[in-house]
Amino acid sequence: AALGELRPLRTDRPRSRGASGTGATDWLHVDRQRTEALRAIASGWDATLNMLMLALFATVTAERAGHPQIVLGMPVRGRTQAGLEPVAGFFNNLLPVPVRVPADGTVEQLVATVKAELMEALSHQELPFERIAVEPEVLAKTQSAGLYQALFSWQDLSLIHI
Repeated sequence: AALGELRPLRTDRPRSRGASGTGATDWLHVDRQRTEALRAIASGWDATLNMLMLALFATVTAERAGHPQIVLGMPVRGRTQAGLEPVAGFFNNLLPVPVRVPADGTVEQLVATVKAELMEALSHQELPFERIAVEPEVLAKTQSAGLYQALFSWQDLSLIHI
């Protein structure tokens, strides 16, 4: 989705001009019963649990930004071909995902919109984040907010077999 100039998120204090190296991670634990209920809802809407959670996170982030257009950073594994699965190495990339949160509509419509935008972004995941960051058009639109306004990383631990 083509977005206009990004707006920075409202914060409790002014941002420093340079990177401080400080930050925080907020972990949200959802128990198995709720996770399965959410997975069933997402599946009923032809989406994944990740897409549903991304839609909900986008809604909260857009509200915090005070604007329906946001860009979320999302790490991707970068292993788009089956032959890369057993290969050792670091293929990760950071994918900026533009999201437009509609002012009205249902959660199901929001999930469908986010799914379409995520699938479009994923079709370009081989393009290195560093390459996107130096494009003049991108730089012009992201001066005040950065290349993305928040980072979203969904880890479904039920898929990990230990």
